[in-house]
Amino acid sequence: MDLKLYLSVTFLLSVWTTAKCDQIPDEVLHMECRDRYFLIAVDLSFTGNEPHFEAVDETGVYPITTQYAAECGYSVRVLPSPDRVALRASYFSCHTDNNDDVFTFNFNLVAMHQGLEITYALNKTCSPSLPWSPREVTCELNYMEVSVRSDVTCPTGTKRDYWDATVQTAYTSATSEWQVMFQGGEPLTINLTEAQKRGYAFALTYGRLVFRTPYGQPDSFSTEVNGVPVEVTHATLFSRQSWVILMVDLMAACPMSEGSYDNNGYMMWEIPEVLHPLVSGLREMQINLGANGELVEQPVAEERGYIVEKHDNMVQISIPYNAEGGTRKSSVSDGLFEYYMFDLYLDLYFVDEDHLETRLRCHRTLATPLLPRPLFAEDPPPDFDAVCSESGISFRLDYRPYDYLWEITIGSDPLTPELVAQHGYIMSNNSQSLLLEVPLFTQGYKYKDITLKGFFGTFEIRLRDHETSTVLSSTVKTCPFTTNEFIMCSTDGRMTVVANLSLAIPSGGVPARTNLIAKNCGPKETDDTRALFSFPLNSCGSTVQLGKEYVTYENKIVSKKLGALRNPADSGNEIDRVTMQCTYPLAGLHRLFSVHRFESDTDGVGRIVHSTHATGDLMDPTKEPITVIQTPVSTTKRFRKPVSRRPAYHPAAKEKVSSFLNYVSKKRN
Repeated sequence: MDLKLYLSVTFLLSVWTTAKCDQIPDEVLHMECRDRYFLIAVDLSFTGNEPHFEAVDETGVYPITTQYAAECGYSVRVLPSPDRVALRASYFSCHTDNNDDVFTFNFNLVAMHQGLEITYALNKTCSPSLPWSPREVTCELNYMEVSVRSDVTCPTGTKRDYWDATVQTAYTSATSEWQVMFQGGEPLTINLTEAQKRGYAFALTYGRLVFRTPYGQPDSFSTEVNGVPVEVTHATLFSRQSWVILMVDLMAACPMSEGSYDNNGYMMWEIPEVLHPLVSGLREMQINLGANGELVEQPVAEERGYIVEKHDNMVQISIPYNAEGGTRKSSVSDGLFEYYMFDLYLDLYFVDEDHLETRLRCHRTLATPLLPRPLFAEDPPPDFDAVCSESGISFRLDYRPYDYLWEITIGSDPLTPELVAQHGYIMSNNSQSLLLEVPLFTQGYKYKDITLKGFFGTFEIRLRDHETSTVLSSTVKTCPFTTNEFIMCSTDGRMTVVANLSLAIPSGGVPARTNLIAKNCGPKETDDTRALFSFPLNSCGSTVQLGKEYVTYENKIVSKKLGALRNPADSGNEIDRVTMQCTYPLAGLHRLFSVHRFESDTDGVGRIVHSTHATGDLMDPTKEPITVIQTPVSTTKRFRKPVSRRPAYHPAAKEKVSSFLNYVSKKRN
């Protein structure tokens, strides 16, 4: 046997023998296969303060340094509470054996014990719990990784001009050797050997091509998408085979925002729906998220207090600072301070306009600033238990001796018996506990994902410091609700209605062929008997009734088959109709529809009225409606019933409304 080969084999066997001779007790070691990576976590109480990992394969042992980790698909960090060292290894990391999507990992953990360096062998075999998407992008803490299925088609649509230019460049410089062209600034073309020397990794494994790069590479570039900083690395692999050029486009784009804190107890992070202009628009999106690398579906996360909102092509995530899975740390320096850390794990699954499915995974650590806290021997932030029911949400708080120091609020309003009576809540309060029942549609709810099948309602209770009014904690509960009919009158001037049209439409009619007074305002969604409408109050032909203290917006549902539901003054036609109203107190309105923005201090009170009478005004007290659906009304301030004749515009209200309203009043009268 060749001496050099003999020494090499002997050294390798020696390494494996040393690595396998010691075992870590199960109580200090955690190893787990996740859907896209392998996790090792070991208590620092066992390893000491300076442990490190080594990757092992049949070619040798490779210390995982900071730079090597970023290049090879590893993330190593120390986690507080409990103090642990954790390694995340991508399924496509450098020294991982892949046998038809069965991944085998071998690592050494090197730790110090009583002045001696001890090596522990760690190994695991994993398989992905989810099938691979055609394109997958991972935004780790220290690197970006993209893998694509080998049969992914070339870009189309808006990216065609770019692709043609890339093909032309590749055609003039392609050889039989695989080369890579980096885009973004001045195009750079190098062979794969040179690219690997620069810290890039390329691999072809069982039908997937993998590209990985550390952050901050010279060939990457930074941009902003909707104000969010994004780092992009764009590489195109190409090779000439006879007269055919083979090309694969690879691009990794990751948001680099560190997040923010809103002083209301939420850590916030935003990510654009589309991270780079060369990615076409979206057709479909699903969101999963969680803490410490564990994912749950969006509705489950919202039940835990997370808030996920999509607006202006952005996804905004708000997480209570004390959410489950976070970490609290304290420090004492001229007082007691705390800060909270949260390891956010986000999974976005979307289908773009080219019908290409992509899964984007982001790991980000969010943190609050230092928060001043009073000195206490025990934990002062109390927790509410929240329970969903068909009719609303119930909150329960078991009192502790020092809970009198905190103020319970709904929004910015202290929770008092007067507030409970005004908003229609139900409260039971004694020396042992507080029970608050919040009926659906009462003041303070936020609604989202409204469909005919149902919607989600969110209610939040906050705890504030009595002296500083600083929000110390909050309990947010999101529940799914279903109801046959409802009406919502929002503070920003939008009426949302689900109406049962089985009485208003005669046999043979369909809800899909209905509209509001304005014919171009059709339903957002329909089924066999119901229709969902959502529209600004000052649109779709709505009428306005002004009183001395209130303003009422009104619209009607119209059947296209019968034509408009006739004017009530037409006494010759007795047909059923559905009328919707939203009523707001004038004192709480800051703007009306004479400007482009509606703003109210409170939600309006809505009414859906089904009536069979064609003569007389809808609200004539002598005409009894068949059905009235109405959102709850304050018990301390009652809305006046609108007048029974044609709406009058009272002079006393002129100082509170715009000149445009006065103009409308004259025209109508």
